[in-house]
Amino acid sequence: MYEQDFNRWREILVEQIKARNLSAIDWDNLLLELEDMGKAEKRAFISNLTILIAHLLKIMVQTDAAESMKGSWYSSVTEHRFRIQKDLQDSPSFKRYLEEAISPKGYATRSLKLIKMLEG
Repeated sequence: MYEQDFNRWREILVEQIKARNLSAIDWDNLLLELEDMGKAEKRAFISNLTILIAHLLKIMVQTDAAESMKGSWYSSVTEHRFRIQKDLQDSPSFKRYLEEAISPKGYATRSLKLIKMLEG
């Protein structure tokens, strides 16, 4: 069922769990989905953090940018701050990803290098 109709598989799985029919649960695919869900959440969190840092840096460094561009960056900063705060409220364990995002090999660090390169 998982391969043919994901949504129906999910509905059946929910019914099985509610009925406590544990022997009928498709454990292998359930575990795959839970692992993938965690990876997607982590990627989204780090992406929001990266965008926040990049736009904060643009505001600080590109002082001669057009006002419309600055306005866009300020809006983005507000939105991504909200998303990050919400993620941290919902999943406090995401705090451990902050260091990963800004580490020398992290997403945010690569974004900063790209900004510096673009500025020449």
